Amino acid sequence: MKQINFFVPLLRLAISALLIASVTPSVNARDNNSSNPSGAIFATSGADGGRLFLQRSPVLGDNAAIALMIDGKVAGTLVQGQTYDRYITPGSHILIATPSGLGGECRTVLDVRRGETYSYIAAYTVNKLVLTPTAGSR
Repeated sequence: MKQINFFVPLLRLAISALLIASVTPSVNARDNNSSNPSGAIFATSGADGGRLFLQRSPVLGDNAAIALMIDGKVAGTLVQGQTYDRYITPGSHILIATPSGLGGECRTVLDVRRGETYSYIAAYTVNKLVLTPTAGSR
């Protein structure tokens, strides 16, 4: 009799659900290394900060969600068919993008300036997630 192993798909589903459930609509966090004295991560407009725009590569597949952290705080989750579009306060921020079920997180420092747009495509290459700047991005 053939035995079916449901453990791996069930584990992937549980991790994806946890990532999606951990998303909060608004996060104000304090980062001791941030150049922003108020400690806030998110700005309300381009006049207050820079725009961070992330697209998810279609080749990542249906099951890979990307958890996004800024300055060590949960900033959101990017799933198939969605984009991430938020204003970030000026200053230096640590951006960490982690794909569920794939491994190989991407860490980068983002130096945000008021009125600038930082646009990336998240793709998976050689066992690692990469954030590739798109045209017109700083």
